[in-house]
Amino acid sequence: MNDKQLVNLFKIRYPDYTYISHSISCKIIDEIEQKKITFIAGNKGTVICPICKTHHHYVNTKKERVVIDIGYKDYAVDIKVPFDIYYCKSCKKFFSQDVSIVPKGSKFSFEVYKIIEDNSLLSSREIAHKLSRYYKVKISFDQVNEHIRGMGDEDVKILEKNKQSLEQEMHSDNYVSKVTNYSQNPSDYILDVLEDEFGIVALAGNHLKSKYPRAVKYPNTLFVISALSARMREQIATYMYPFSLTSAKLINSIGYNILDKSKNIRFAASTFLRYIYQYTKEELEINFNSLLKELNHKGNVSSRYFIVDSTQIVVNKEIAYENKGMVRNANNETSYGYKLTVMYGIETRTYEGFENDLLIPAKVSLDPINISDVNIIKSFVNIDDLKEGDTLILDRGYTDIKYAAKLSKANINVIIPAKKGSNILLDGLSSIGVDIIDRTIKNVSQTKEMFLEKYRNSHKSTKPKVHWRPNPVYPKDNQEITLVDNLTYSVGTGEMIKVRLAIIRFKKSYKTSIDKLFENDENILYYYDEDYYYAGIYTTNMNLSAEEIVIKYKKRMKIENKFRQLKQEWQLERLYSKRYSYISFHIFSTVLALGLFELFKTTKAGAGYKTHTIKTVKGLMESELKENQKVFVANERYFNDYTMKDFLTLFQFANRKLQNNMIQASE
Repeated sequence: MNDKQLVNLFKIRYPDYTYISHSISCKIIDEIEQKKITFIAGNKGTVICPICKTHHHYVNTKKERVVIDIGYKDYAVDIKVPFDIYYCKSCKKFFSQDVSIVPKGSKFSFEVYKIIEDNSLLSSREIAHKLSRYYKVKISFDQVNEHIRGMGDEDVKILEKNKQSLEQEMHSDNYVSKVTNYSQNPSDYILDVLEDEFGIVALAGNHLKSKYPRAVKYPNTLFVISALSARMREQIATYMYPFSLTSAKLINSIGYNILDKSKNIRFAASTFLRYIYQYTKEELEINFNSLLKELNHKGNVSSRYFIVDSTQIVVNKEIAYENKGMVRNANNETSYGYKLTVMYGIETRTYEGFENDLLIPAKVSLDPINISDVNIIKSFVNIDDLKEGDTLILDRGYTDIKYAAKLSKANINVIIPAKKGSNILLDGLSSIGVDIIDRTIKNVSQTKEMFLEKYRNSHKSTKPKVHWRPNPVYPKDNQEITLVDNLTYSVGTGEMIKVRLAIIRFKKSYKTSIDKLFENDENILYYYDEDYYYAGIYTTNMNLSAEEIVIKYKKRMKIENKFRQLKQEWQLERLYSKRYSYISFHIFSTVLALGLFELFKTTKAGAGYKTHTIKTVKGLMESELKENQKVFVANERYFNDYTMKDFLTLFQFANRKLQNNMIQASE
């Protein structure tokens, strides 16, 4: 390590000071080698009197302070900085020089305290050990504990929204501290409506309580509601969270004033990250799911049909995201990331004579991207999550006949598309006279020979009559459907399951010869029909008609639209941290925010936006809200927001002294 490297280190770390010199020492204490770099710094620029802001002063007493900073390589680092006492000739006052790299009254640098704050969920002993081992900083447990206890004590001022008390004190004291006008943001307006209708602040408080109040001194509602507000504003970076929340109503419900951006208020990203990092992914999952359950209850969402599906969240493979998985596609290309699974309750509601499907999330989970859908569904949906008579609408990736039988035994139904080549589809096709190819024989020529013999014999007998009807989902596509009833299958241990199969047939654009079936053994069909392709959707609800089965299943496509919105308009895939708990919080809160937006559309205030996305709604609201500006007025204890008309009335009837004070408070 040469002198040039150390001078560069000084310039990078301490830009407010001038480099003078440095020394390197090495001591053996308790048979352990302890190496230290000591920098000596000088003033950079002119010292200004903090009282009268002049340069007319002289040094009364020369002093210096030793500041302990984080280490460099294997060396501890100290810096000696000037801490002179000055006498100002202009205002006749003594003042001391500020030390910019250390908090007032401390001997440790801001960088040391940042490490303490970032690790504040650990015990004081663990933090002190980490600082000593990795950063070469000798600090006692008590010093660590003292800083943690003091974190955030004076960061915010608590104000109560109370119009009557504010005006009483305002007129008696002729004083207000702040007057500012603002236009309510569309996101604030939406959250205000949700607070009035569903009490979202209390919901967040009940289900996402802080585990470690010692490390996180703010109310948990501040973090959750700020995060939801940030989601609606498309703000992802954690440092933006507190400044996303500007609704006076929500601030009052939470109990913290964040409208005052004075220098005493400090909302660093680490403050919010400490709140998030206290949880594991599993704990966040449980907490968000309990919140969603109560939200559905408060929103009077009584769904009987539920859609479950997953979407991949792909991340950069070069970045070390925690717990990311890896999958390969058919082209042997790899993707890294996570798999989000959501269960949406779907309820059809009528508004002004038109039916509209309301989708509200009922449950969420996050897994590495390589976990299969079949394995996810078994642990994701518990029988306790549903009621007797409910129906799960699933994609074919979740097909597991044993799992369907387990749900059916609890009187919970499923609607699932049959896989190509599955027994359910082939049995259904066989029952309506479609020729089935035995694909259990691997030899292609032998398979072809056996099928041709079977095909010739089948055409000597009369085929069953099948009643085909137009597919109500796609009536213009010449698709037809029919119903096959009472297909029965064994699921082991003597248990049986019955299903109904809606078969859909599609007219081919050209006829397929038998020989073509065996030319390519990769993309093979399991049946032969010269004129049609077939697909099937089965259900364990033995009361649904073929038309009802296909209509219900079509609703599954609505979850694809939700995933598209989450990624394109709600920034679901923009991850600003590699920690699994942060990733989980970001993803779950984004799903929750979209669910709240859907609930907003069920209220009287949101009824006119039934079919609109968040971007469209914010665009429509913005001009209207700008015309209805409000004025925020506060003193040291209370605040209130007034319409412009009400504020002008308040100003008109104030005495001259109070009017002048209001003018000064608005500057």
